[in-house]
Amino acid sequence: HQEPCLWLLWSKLPARKTLSEKEMNRMLLTNHCFDDPALLRREMKERKMVTRTLDGREYRRVERKPPPVALALIRFLGTEQS
Repeated sequence: HQEPCLWLLWSKLPARKTLSEKEMNRMLLTNHCFDDPALLRREMKERKMVTRTLDGREYRRVERKPPPVALALIRFLGTEQS
């Protein structure tokens, strides 16, 4: 269940925009309830959903199509952004 949830968070990131670590944390904290944005950032980076600079100061959503189950969840919840 973890991967579709990460894709849902991915869908809330703005496309083609660089986010600071602070902005990324704010978005993650707004959209989950276990208070660990660092874990989510790492997971999204390892799954190639986002890129980040070597110093970890900037993040950017990787534009790719989510897997079918995640896409269905994103569409069901009506949160897809472009």
